[in-house]
Amino acid sequence: MTSPPAGQRRSVPSEPEPVVHQVLHGYDQGHRMLAGSRVLHDEDLRLIDRLSDASGQRPSPGNDGYLTGYPLPSGEAYALARTWYMGAAPRPNVVWTHTLLVPPVMMRRPSLAGLAALLRHPDHTDREQFRAPLAVPPPPVSIGTDPDLAADLAAVIARLYGRSPKEVWFAADLVDRRNDLCLALWDQQWPRLRSAFAFCAGALEARQLADRPFDLLCGPGGAAVPAGPDSSQDEIPSEVVRVLVADLIDPGPLREYLRVVGPDSSRRRIMTLFVETYLQAVADNPPNASATLQRLARRAPRPTSMRQLKRHLLTPTDGLLSAAPATAVLRSVLSPAVAGHVLAVDAALAGWAARAWQEDPEVVLTSLLTATADPAVPALASVGTGKPTVAQVAPNVLVELVAQQAMPLHLGRIAERNVSLAVDLLHHHVSDPAWWSEWARLPEVSFETLLVEGSLARTAAELRPATAALVRVPEGVPRWRSVREVSGAEAVRELLHALAAQAPTTAWTAAISERPDLLAKALTGPRTAKEVAVAADAAPDAQFASDQGMTAWRALAARRTLWSSVPRRAAVLFAAALADSGDLADTTFAGTYQVLYETFAVGADDDAWDFLEPLLPSKHDDWDRCRRLARVTARAIGGKQRAPRPAMIHLIPEGPARDAVLEELKPKEDKHDRSASSAQKGPVPHPLETILKSIWPW
Repeated sequence: MTSPPAGQRRSVPSEPEPVVHQVLHGYDQGHRMLAGSRVLHDEDLRLIDRLSDASGQRPSPGNDGYLTGYPLPSGEAYALARTWYMGAAPRPNVVWTHTLLVPPVMMRRPSLAGLAALLRHPDHTDREQFRAPLAVPPPPVSIGTDPDLAADLAAVIARLYGRSPKEVWFAADLVDRRNDLCLALWDQQWPRLRSAFAFCAGALEARQLADRPFDLLCGPGGAAVPAGPDSSQDEIPSEVVRVLVADLIDPGPLREYLRVVGPDSSRRRIMTLFVETYLQAVADNPPNASATLQRLARRAPRPTSMRQLKRHLLTPTDGLLSAAPATAVLRSVLSPAVAGHVLAVDAALAGWAARAWQEDPEVVLTSLLTATADPAVPALASVGTGKPTVAQVAPNVLVELVAQQAMPLHLGRIAERNVSLAVDLLHHHVSDPAWWSEWARLPEVSFETLLVEGSLARTAAELRPATAALVRVPEGVPRWRSVREVSGAEAVRELLHALAAQAPTTAWTAAISERPDLLAKALTGPRTAKEVAVAADAAPDAQFASDQGMTAWRALAARRTLWSSVPRRAAVLFAAALADSGDLADTTFAGTYQVLYETFAVGADDDAWDFLEPLLPSKHDDWDRCRRLARVTARAIGGKQRAPRPAMIHLIPEGPARDAVLEELKPKEDKHDRSASSAQKGPVPHPLETILKSIWPW
């Protein structure tokens, strides 16, 4: 295969214009086909042979040139024919009939009434012309009907689309009037009904298809035409008749609506449901969605019935209910009276929910909280397509929409009934503080439900934003305790991180100190100096600080600016470094001693004193805090309990604090051994005196 020359595009063949085949019947040693443009199926030919013959036993004046339309058994074409009485015939009641074979694709055209103009009287036409198909030009969008036909149309419509399944008879003197009436009714119908509709505008007696009678039979007034059923119970409502007649005279939106919903049925009686639904939908401005959908659900309760009608009503963009408030449509389609009777694919539920969210999110949230799957619905949906109904998928559809559209302020409403969705939203927005702030302020029941049933705040990814939100709300402390009960030391670790950025309140400090075991675990691993400072504020007692050792408090010890400004932190470090050794421990011990000495010297900070008092015993209940502090420091330097740490003296700046330690290091006179004191003629040297003299002049 060669390519087209450069710069040229290969033309794409267009769809061929449809053609209409034709058949001519007349007399030739009996009534038979005289010419045709195609070979017919046997069953089609037998039906055309019969129905192209005269419509009665004898000719009737004023019946020349009547129209007949009917479907062929093969389904390959629809027959539209015109019949004339043959003049100078060898016997009476002989006719010519020209029949057009309209293909199914052409039945979908907006208007077919113009095809009647192609039907030609054979007396004036070369018979060979009937052996070739006819090209049909595009018709106008719609063709109106003579207003003079209004009364006749109303009389026929009242019975044609009523509850009676039998053929409808109508009498009128003029054959052209009958032809126009039949063509108008046929042209108004949707393609599926039009393809099944059988009519005869010149019937002199009953006419029959292969398996059923004709739908509409019109005959001349003088003929013996049955009057048809007169019972009013077989007639459709007058308002439906009025609207259909008005559309026939001046085609409007109703006709396009019938084209759209028509694939649902080929039954005449369904016209009433179509029109009544149309009228109810457009009667109010805006349309009454609830009344329209509930009525349709009653008339078509099976989810798989009237699908095109339901779909056209519920198309959000251009359906009959598209002008209604989306919130009203959503409420209606989700109501128990409707939700089980409409397939989800036909309801455009996601589209209506999205529009309703734009109008009023509260309506969607309320629908989400009340939408539950109906256990009786699957039996309905299993018939036909097997697709789920609105009632079955509504919760999932609404959950998906809310998950995409919800804002933090909606979390409380969602948490009331849909715990999993609320948790999913928090997981999805795990890095968004606004969502966690809303969670922290939830009512108590919702908060506890999400925490326990939703297994929330159990990982570091959740704990960090959750704790950060809790420290900002008044009810944060008791709620954090609930988090601590499910997350343990991880909750304490994240709280230290959150409080490092602000000055912890007394309530938060108390909450941390309530569980020394969890605080000890939280101090393991790398911690920033500010986090350790928060832990120091909450350290439960001096023994706890000592047990943790310098390892736990190393980050704080390395940041003197943090602990030197808060005496309690200095007390914690003093307790931790008291029994530890090493450069950092000695430096911290000396520095915190000086900070505490100066603090106690001015009588400040009872909290630091209360923390350290158990480590600063006094045999005589000495009230002097500075002296007791210096005495314990001197014991550590002098090695009363462990190896001496004399170099620590260098780390204490000159001043009252160092002097107090040195005073405590001086030898003490033994008041109970005066003879020994007299014999030595001087004070008993302190065991560290030699060591101290070697360090600096005494």
